[in-house]
Amino acid sequence: MPSENHDQRQLIAPYLEGDLDPSMISSLEQHLSVCRECRDEVRLQKQMLCELDAAFSSPAELEVPQDFARMVAAQAESDMSGARTGAERKKALQLSLLLGLASFSLIGVTAGGSLLAAGEILSAKIVFLVSLLGKALYDAGAGLAVILRVASGALLPDAFSVLVLLLLLLAVLLLTILISTYHRYPRRGLYE
Repeated sequence: MPSENHDQRQLIAPYLEGDLDPSMISSLEQHLSVCRECRDEVRLQKQMLCELDAAFSSPAELEVPQDFARMVAAQAESDMSGARTGAERKKALQLSLLLGLASFSLIGVTAGGSLLAAGEILSAKIVFLVSLLGKALYDAGAGLAVILRVASGALLPDAFSVLVLLLLLLAVLLLTILISTYHRYPRRGLYE
């Protein structure tokens, strides 16, 4: 029965606000006819709602003197005057400076650690890229050497192999330079 009592109590606020559907209203009203605790709860909540309506319906006008803010400020000043001595102020200032210095040093340590970690990550990436570039150039050179050796041995006699090799290297170098400078300069139209 306590569980049912608790379930019915949860319906009291929506019941008073008119948010329940008719079947739940009739179920709650039947429960209220037999349960004294829930009837008392309904009576208390109705009384509280009436008091709230009365409190908020009539505007309460309080007369405030014209110089009220000045009087409050003067009273607060006179209450606080002499509350701190010069030694207390000096100690508070020293403590504030010490806390500020500690804060800045902790921020500096944290920032320094972050910068060091970022520098380590950046240097590792640079080393990786340089080693990757070096390996790629070494593999390209080795592959080119094999291709040139096979091409020069199969097509030309031994006397001309050095000359052909030099010409082929010159052609590859020239092609590399042309490709790298192709996008550096804006295109000019045929009719400019």
